[in-house]
Amino acid sequence: FLNVMTYDFTGSWAGYAGLNSPLLKDPNDPIQSGSVKTSMDLYADIYGVPLAQLNIGTPFYGYEFDGVDALWAACGGCGNQKNYGDYIKPLMNSSAWKKQMDKSAKSPDMVNSTLPGFITYEDASSTGSKTRYIMKQRRFGGVFMWELSADYDGKSQDLMDAMYKAWAASQ
Repeated sequence: FLNVMTYDFTGSWAGYAGLNSPLLKDPNDPIQSGSVKTSMDLYADIYGVPLAQLNIGTPFYGYEFDGVDALWAACGGCGNQKNYGDYIKPLMNSSAWKKQMDKSAKSPDMVNSTLPGFITYEDASSTGSKTRYIMKQRRFGGVFMWELSADYDGKSQDLMDAMYKAWAASQ
């Protein structure tokens, strides 16, 4: 089997605040950096790897872009990797951060309403959706994560639970 790392499509190297692991490409992405779908299509359709031997990776972390207030905003070296469980998850209920969904890419993000800031991440809903997409809709072999401890908030692992529930439902 092959584990395809379908994350890190943007980060501090990109020059703009983009999505870490979009399920689909967003037509507004300035350089069309890719998506889970385009990556898996490459291996399945171009390289001919059997679907059952392909696993997608999903991140249990995100990127925070300081000094920008919108997706696709230009910035130089501003993306810092942040764990979901102990950093991003607590911000999701903060009044300073507004959760959004990029509908074309099917990827969540947050914008800071008081200080310029943008975070791209995966939540339980998007992790479950990706798992259902690869297991039921596309019939790939499986899913893996990078990196397990990044999901832990001291009490629970929301992303791992969502991944397992979606995987179990597809069996």
